Amino acid sequence: REWYLDAEQKSGKKRRDLEVSTCFAPLLAWVLRLWRSEKRQLPLVMDATSLGNRWTILAGSWVMRGCAIPVAWKVIAAQQEGSWRPYWEGLLGELGKAVPKDGEVIVLADRGLYARWLWDAIVAWGWHPFLRINVGCKARLPGEENFEWISRWVPTPGTSWQGQVECFASKKGRVNGTLLMHWEPGYESAWVILTDLDPQKALVSWYGLRTWTEGGFKDFKRGLWGWHHTKMERASSVERLWLAMALAQLWCVSLGCQAEAKLEAEVLQNEPGASLPAR
Repeated sequence: REWYLDAEQKSGKKRRDLEVSTCFAPLLAWVLRLWRSEKRQLPLVMDATSLGNRWTILAGSWVMRGCAIPVAWKVIAAQQEGSWRPYWEGLLGELGKAVPKDGEVIVLADRGLYARWLWDAIVAWGWHPFLRINVGCKARLPGEENFEWISRWVPTPGTSWQGQVECFASKKGRVNGTLLMHWEPGYESAWVILTDLDPQKALVSWYGLRTWTEGGFKDFKRGLWGWHHTKMERASSVERLWLAMALAQLWCVSLGCQAEAKLEAEVLQNEPGASLPAR
């Protein structure tokens, strides 16, 4: 309770608020200690979730082992008007303090969040946007004069395409980057990913990591931690509750990582040169 209460609600004369944003960098540092990747590619998913018509949470989550661990978030009233831009830029700024310089951060987000300012904000930190966009836009190849619908490159299910383009016909929104496109049979539309990575260094399948954050939101609600039962009426209290749940989520994942490391050590001891399947 000491976490989620505001200072004036606590007993005693030397009480203070817990400023959640000061915990984002240490929380991310803890996550990165668990991260094992020779390529140092660090996946960060930006997404929003809501609790009925009460709260909207803008969250940046690290995804690993099929789980999502929120490392930065902002709670706002569900009916609050105005742009989310300052909140997202603030969250990216907090995380930028903790990311190691040799880390290659891949920032994933769904179509509803795409904006030119978001692309620019990600690139400004030296990170790589990996943003899904709508198939109903235009682009042109290097050397082409006219912009054409990008659907020409994936006209039917089962088709894929990737290449460097100038995307969006609007001058203010134009971006030079790489399009990764794939239309999986059985799905209504194609995945269209815009990134600044070279076509030879990126796979459209990486976007599947973004879906892990949906499982993470489920964990916070009915799946595990029961946030959907909250009666809290202050955004500051909800933000502190999320800190407690994020730490609990991270602790559970860390236990799994320890168990996996122990199992791998036993495998290597009994069968030198063997290894566990990649996860």
